[in-house]
Amino acid sequence: METGTTDLNLSRLNQIAKLFNLTTVQLLADSDSDEIKDYEKEVNAITQKLQQREEEIIEH
Repeated sequence: METGTTDLNLSRLNQIAKLFNLTTVQLLADSDSDEIKDYEKEVNAITQKLQQREEEIIEH
C-alpha cells in the first residue's frame, strides 16, 4: 500500500480504521470536525432507537 503496489479498497480501509479504533469516516476526514462528531452522535442515537425497537418486538 505505502509503495503504491497495492490498491486500497473499502474493506481494507475498514480494517485500518478498526486497527486505530476509528470509524472509516474519521480515518478519511482531514480533521476531527464538529460535523463528524454530529454525524457520529446521530448514528449512535439511531442505533440505540433500533435496539430498543428490536427489544420491543422480541418481547411481544
